[in-house]
Amino acid sequence: MSVTGYVIFIGSTPVCWASRRQKTVSTSTFQSELIALRITIEKVRGVISLIKSFGCEVFMPVPILMDNQGVLQALDGDKDIKRKHLVLSFHYVREAVAQGLVKLGYIPSDKNIADLLTKAHGRVVFHRLLAMIPQE
Repeated sequence: MSVTGYVIFIGSTPVCWASRRQKTVSTSTFQSELIALRITIEKVRGVISLIKSFGCEVFMPVPILMDNQGVLQALDGDKDIKRKHLVLSFHYVREAVAQGLVKLGYIPSDKNIADLLTKAHGRVVFHRLLAMIPQE
């Protein structure tokens, strides 16, 4: 089973993070990354709503960085998704981008802090990723 992991920052402070097994079984990294992206955007919507309820301004679009270039390219192009359970995730993400809610970008795996929550790492890699989280 695939694991979804995300870290949401306000400024340089992590305010929300999670690591959860996905409810569906994915047959490819593309599928699991697309589902994880949809879940992350759902959580971002909730955080935005909470921040706005405090009367604070939210600067849009919210940047979301991911390490799967295939998903980013598919969302950028005219790729047609054939699996019904993925179609919903695909269009949900595309709609969030089109609405200006989020802006997707690439981050190399060796700099992706969310990988701390989704993969087992050796001590050296674990501490290197951990050191990337600001300690203010």
